[in-house]
Amino acid sequence: MLVAIQAGLEAVKTKYTLKIRSDLIIKSSDFLQHWDAYPKHNGKMRIFEHRIVIGSTFAQFAHVMDDGMQLLPFHMSDWVHFGLTDDLKMLFGCPLQSENAANTYWHGLERKNYEPFPAACWQYPPESYILYAIVKKKFPQVKFENTDDYNATNMQLSNMVMADNFIILDDSNFHFVLKKYPQLTRWSYKYYDGFITQLQWQYLYKTYCDPEYKFFDFDWKRVLANIFNIKLLLQFPKRYIRAVFPLGKKLREKFYIGLA
Repeated sequence: MLVAIQAGLEAVKTKYTLKIRSDLIIKSSDFLQHWDAYPKHNGKMRIFEHRIVIGSTFAQFAHVMDDGMQLLPFHMSDWVHFGLTDDLKMLFGCPLQSENAANTYWHGLERKNYEPFPAACWQYPPESYILYAIVKKKFPQVKFENTDDYNATNMQLSNMVMADNFIILDDSNFHFVLKKYPQLTRWSYKYYDGFITQLQWQYLYKTYCDPEYKFFDFDWKRVLANIFNIKLLLQFPKRYIRAVFPLGKKLREKFYIGLA
């Protein structure tokens, strides 16, 4: 992935770049309306000249499973990005992972915290590796050793990075289809529980960057897009609830760990 993206970005001559998967189709330019909608910065964890627009799908703060939860610091979505070309080159300019870090890191090591996918023996998921690499380069004091190293400090730093460097939009505002996953809306609700939605990102922006920022604490586009989806309600009631309503108290506390 990194080899292809780096080669593609080297060929770009325009000021802006829309980086997408080769099997992904953008259905609307509505995401451009959000480009300059969030002008304030905290500055403490700022990396890019301008925020990069990404989708909420797999921009995660956690893997939420039936038997536990794994928090995911610095886990951006890697599906679609829009931003200044120089910013994208910076983001994806990290070196490739070693074979050990990508595939065999946990061989012979013991995890202390919950891991939902123990067979994945990487040091970091690809999405976290890419983002953490640039965070570590810019802020060498940040310590995130591996997937087991999730704590209040790292989650707070991750939230600050997300607030200061990205704009996270829901599918209703960053509309695309992915041919590889036509069943996307039918996935288990647990996947979606750990995604950073547009509403949750706005909370981060208000908390860290602009205390005066006002927004309607109710995602009406999400509600309208799902509230009359009877098929979703009948087949996947928990996914339906997650699509219409914001996080419950327990998950919200996990998301905002270290936020105060």
